[in-house]
Amino acid sequence: MIPKATVTLTVAAHILLRDHLFPGDGKEAAAILICSRTPGPRLRLLVRDVLLVPHDECNRRTEHGLTWPGQCIEAAIDAAESEGLTLILVHSHPSGYPEFSTTDDDSDQVIMPCILEALGDMHGSAVMLPDGSMIARIYHRSGGVYPVDLVSMADGDLHYWWRDKPDRMLRPMAFTSDMTAELSRLTACVIGVSGTGSIMAEQACRLGFGRVLGIDHDHVEHKNLNRILNTNLADAKDKRAKVHAFSNRANGYRQSDYFTPIEANLFSRKAVLAAAQAVSPPDVS
Repeated sequence: MIPKATVTLTVAAHILLRDHLFPGDGKEAAAILICSRTPGPRLRLLVRDVLLVPHDECNRRTEHGLTWPGQCIEAAIDAAESEGLTLILVHSHPSGYPEFSTTDDDSDQVIMPCILEALGDMHGSAVMLPDGSMIARIYHRSGGVYPVDLVSMADGDLHYWWRDKPDRMLRPMAFTSDMTAELSRLTACVIGVSGTGSIMAEQACRLGFGRVLGIDHDHVEHKNLNRILNTNLADAKDKRAKVHAFSNRANGYRQSDYFTPIEANLFSRKAVLAAAQAVSPPDVS
């Protein structure tokens, strides 16, 4: 299943958040994530800033609950309002409880309508566990509540915390069925499908990524045939777009199409939006 809703944060934001939420006293703590949303059909939230709720300003902090001042939420609303950003209220579970508690549910039922009234659209809540993994959910102004399928962090490595995996920190062994299952949930975006790019795209397709997106504005020429995989004389003669030439062969590897060709300059709006979403691009000029 390709995730429909994701939240991504940098390693710096994650370290800041984890150090604050787990200060070593065994009590819950809180913070607010201010997120931007990438345009497109998939809900993808990128953490832009972290507002920490000072421990000494909380009215109550215990192992299983906390009460924090409304001024912190008001400050976050002020910070998010001008750009229409999304807020995610996050707190810790020092006990390691891996789900939202009934107390969390009750708290959200009180505060989320207020945030939605002030900022509109959609906002959410999240929980961080002692191992650094996170779960999140989104509240929509229409009244719906949706789980975030994936929370991810990018540094020198990629870290994925799937909502439906009991051991969210477990990484599968390379070239096993578990790895194939993990990759089938992810989308790979390859910028340029010429010499090096066609090889990278080929590997992404063969390894089993759920979707592969290729972006390139150029067409096949005779001089390219010695280095672009899966191209032939007919492609060069017809000056076929490199992404379409690759797509014609790659989509024959499986029962249904999974490679999406984006014939566009990397710096065009169409390409940028497609790469940001890592799905088929929206209908933009």
